[in-house]
Amino acid sequence: MYLITCNNTRGGVSYGFYDPIAKKKTKAMTLPELSMDSKIFCSNDGWLLIKDYSPHGNLCFFNPFTRERINLHFPKHTICSTTFAFTCAPTKMGCLLVGIEGFPDSVSVYTTISTWHPGAVTWVHEEFRNEISSHSRHTQNIIHSDGLFYMATEIALGVFDPSARTWTVLPMQPILGVGPRMRTLRWMTEYAGQIFLVDASYVEPVVFRLNQVESVWEKKSTLDGCSIFVSNGSCVITSGSMSNILYIWNNDINGRRPTKYMCTFKRNRPYNLFFKQEMELSLMGLQNAGKTALINAVDNVGYSEDLDPTVSVLYNFIFKKQEIINTRIYITFLQIGFHMREVTKRNVILKLRDGSGQSGFRSFWEGFCRDNPAIVYVVDAADVDNLFISKKELHKLLSKTSLNGIPLLVLGNKMDEPGALSKDAFTEEMGLQLLSDREVCCFMISCKNYTNIDQVFDWLLSKLKN
Repeated sequence: MYLITCNNTRGGVSYGFYDPIAKKKTKAMTLPELSMDSKIFCSNDGWLLIKDYSPHGNLCFFNPFTRERINLHFPKHTICSTTFAFTCAPTKMGCLLVGIEGFPDSVSVYTTISTWHPGAVTWVHEEFRNEISSHSRHTQNIIHSDGLFYMATEIALGVFDPSARTWTVLPMQPILGVGPRMRTLRWMTEYAGQIFLVDASYVEPVVFRLNQVESVWEKKSTLDGCSIFVSNGSCVITSGSMSNILYIWNNDINGRRPTKYMCTFKRNRPYNLFFKQEMELSLMGLQNAGKTALINAVDNVGYSEDLDPTVSVLYNFIFKKQEIINTRIYITFLQIGFHMREVTKRNVILKLRDGSGQSGFRSFWEGFCRDNPAIVYVVDAADVDNLFISKKELHKLLSKTSLNGIPLLVLGNKMDEPGALSKDAFTEEMGLQLLSDREVCCFMISCKNYTNIDQVFDWLLSKLKN
């Protein structure tokens, strides 16, 4: 269910709804149970979160189909300045309702976060110091993704972790739009673990995707077959026959009546060597397996025996930021131990994430392998003592349901060194013959001598064609 617009009528409040998944037409629904001063703030799981601005009104959940109502006694003096989001239907015990007020604020010292869950008698209100103050407006909505709540501004991203009860404000590179700014009007949405931002602040709306590694919003030229539907306090992204469409219906753009904007994005181009295509890959493996050396080999940079571990470089970056952000929380969110490098080869732009292999960072591997065209796992084939650990970590990674079916490329590096296993022995030691739920390919390589590096790239190129 998706909110389109609302009108006040004599019979009550009339709302229009659109189901982007079923592709049904907009349906009007009159709800006499609600006052004329009611406004839908957001919707989820068939329920509406309603703000009632009448003298005796407050915040409530309302189901327009069953007409069930759950009153929420929220402090009225801050209800207008608080933005809300909830995880699922309030009839489910896993529901969590979160309100954020005072972010960002160049005047207020604190951001107040309020939480409520089914069965709670009172709200829980917590204050967090504003690490970054700004005059820019926050997004129209809050989103919930992978257990965290997000709210963005032009230069910062606020992240609330309800399980740890932490509020983290991360500095972001400024959002760049197209043409002169007319207003500040932005929404966030989530799809398949990726976070997107719709910016209607300019003449031409722009869609960005969050790059969590580099703390930057990357402009999208295509919606990858999806469509985004935007209304006053809601933003939903779906996939289906209506692809690459941005649909905005918002009365902040036109005060008299909601205005529809249909913005068609470029469709995905078929693979063509005359165009530069992009591929994002995450390189996993234990420390010293040769992941950074592999990137250097693909990029023809040259081999070095004295490469710093990925994590040490990033720790230096984090420590430079610690005067702005609580270092521990920043590490938790940014998932450090990864850095990205772009390599252009044969008209293909490879965005390669070099993942730290230290034990403290292996829990992050799954998140960075999602939605990749392939899982690339690098192993030191000459380090026989650590092959068992490498095998265990690989099979643990492949057991994640979010990675089901993604092709696997295992690279036995350092084949030039004494004691390196043969391909048959390496395949058996890594248990690759036991994997039958996905395509599995194995190459023995030497990043030092560039052995089989071109074959690795050709295999990756075949995944891009597919």
